[in-house]
Amino acid sequence: MNCRICNCETDVNHEINRVDYPICDECTMTIFFNVAKAVKYNKTIFDISAKKERKPVEVHPEISRQVLSFLYNDLLKQDVSFDKIPKAYLEFISARVNDGHTLEELKAVAYIKWEEWKDDINKKYLRPDTLYRPMNFKKYLAEVQIKKPKWNVVSTAKQKEIIKQLNTYGIRGATDETDILAKELMATGYAKREFLNLYLKEKI
Repeated sequence: MNCRICNCETDVNHEINRVDYPICDECTMTIFFNVAKAVKYNKTIFDISAKKERKPVEVHPEISRQVLSFLYNDLLKQDVSFDKIPKAYLEFISARVNDGHTLEELKAVAYIKWEEWKDDINKKYLRPDTLYRPMNFKKYLAEVQIKKPKWNVVSTAKQKEIIKQLNTYGIRGATDETDILAKELMATGYAKREFLNLYLKEKI
């Protein structure tokens, strides 16, 4: 009887699929070796990906606090202590801030999903780890731009870049650097006074 892989003559009865169609010892060992190698390779790729996902996120506590207060206190009417909020929630919010998204965009996403889910079973998903997960947030922000709630959240690429730079300073008051950036942002047509006044030396 010949081996189904290399076609050599063999009396060894290593059966995989059919009794009358065996595989010789040498081919069997080759298969097992390649499978083990593939498993090890995939595990390595998984470990690398997992490490990338666990990369620390620069947290923006001030903006996160405002987003969480809006979501839990204003929309859900829940009295939630900021100190008891899971760290992962802060990281999801902060990661979107690091991407250059504004406080208005973060609030708008929370608002439209609250409007959609507040009276059905999906209400349980009104959490930062759902709303601000990268792929979800991108999809929900597109919905915001279609539904247009009370926030004007559509930002140009240039505005996003300036906002991203401003957000790296956190909400700590205006400096010479933030004043310059805020004025550049105003020159693009961005007119959100609440946000700009965080970084302008002379309030508008």
